[in-house]
Amino acid sequence: MLPVDDAHLPRHQRRYPYRAAGPAEHAEIARDVSNILTGIDDLLHQLGRRFLPEAMIRNELADMVQDCRVHLWRYSLPRFDRQHRTCAKVTTFLHQCAAFFFLSRRRNFQRKTVLPTEHWDMENILDTDRRADRDVEQLAHVISHKPTLVMTPVQARVFQILNSTQGEPMQEIARRLGYQQPGSLSMIKRRIRDAVARAAEDLPAAA
Repeated sequence: MLPVDDAHLPRHQRRYPYRAAGPAEHAEIARDVSNILTGIDDLLHQLGRRFLPEAMIRNELADMVQDCRVHLWRYSLPRFDRQHRTCAKVTTFLHQCAAFFFLSRRRNFQRKTVLPTEHWDMENILDTDRRADRDVEQLAHVISHKPTLVMTPVQARVFQILNSTQGEPMQEIARRLGYQQPGSLSMIKRRIRDAVARAAEDLPAAA
């Protein structure tokens, strides 16, 4: 539900522009969302081919892309928060949400894969248990190599420098980034943690 003090504003000025303030706006929002999702159709197919297992790409890619569209429409866009994403385009936000969606579907598929009885040896069981760890690593890879999908460009720059200067005093890192006080850097670090937490929230619950 929109905050009461937001409802009187034009939709493009609201904190959550893809939530209707009343029944009259449902058709307008549906039209805008449909246009946005049509514009990223190729991107959704690319992300599906990148993150889904081969078996799903062969048999379920079209269905998974359609499921992703529904997820973005129902769950992601209504949560697009202009107040916290002032530097992020809505398409960048959807890119991030779609990547996490496909990663989650991959994880669920791998967890449901049943090994044939004759192959239930310890090596295969351990390999199955490691799949969730590998998915976590791939999710971390997305955040580490494409941080602007999750955070603002300023936060992404700080994130990358912090990753490359582990163990260096905060005062020196702050000076290099042009901040006079280390406290300013600490505030950005908190915002980075909040951004990553919000991104993780978009992972659908395991089916």
